[in-house]
Amino acid sequence: MKKSWKRVLLAALVVCAVLSGLVSCKKQEAKGEYKATVSIDCSKIWAHEADLNADKADYVPKDGVVLGETEVFFDGEVTAYDLLQAVCQERKIQMDAEDSAYGKYVKGIAQLYAGDCGDMSGWMYKVNGEFAEVGCDAYTVQEGDEICWVFICDYLTDC
Repeated sequence: MKKSWKRVLLAALVVCAVLSGLVSCKKQEAKGEYKATVSIDCSKIWAHEADLNADKADYVPKDGVVLGETEVFFDGEVTAYDLLQAVCQERKIQMDAEDSAYGKYVKGIAQLYAGDCGDMSGWMYKVNGEFAEVGCDAYTVQEGDEICWVFICDYLTDC
C-alpha cells in the first residue's frame, strides 16, 4: 500500500513538472520577439531638494530609482509611450498622461508630476543615452533600445 501511494505521488510530481515546463515555454513565447529596456529615474530631484514640494518628498526614492533597468519584450511597432504604459501597469507604478498638441504628454509617474520640483520640472525620456527629439508616442522603439524616463528639475542644467 505504501509503495502505491509513493508511485501516485511520484507520478503527480512528474505531471506537475511537465505542465510547469509547458507553462514556462508558453510564457517565453508570449514575451515577444524584440527586447528593449525601460528605466525610470528621479535622482535629479535630490540636487534640487529645496524646490521640491514638501508633500512629494516621500515619493522620491533615496537613490532616485523608481524602476531599475527592466527588460521589456514586444512584437511589432511600439512607441516609447507604449512601453512606459505597459511596464507601469505591470509593476503597478502610477502613471498619468494626456493628449497634447505635440502628442502624448506624460504628466506624472510614481506620484511625481510636472511642477513638483520647480516651474521647469517634469518628465522627459532618453533613448540610448540621448534625450529624444520627438514625442514619446512618435518614437518607434527598436530592438535593443534603452529607454530611460528622467524627471528633470531645470531644463537648462539637467539636460
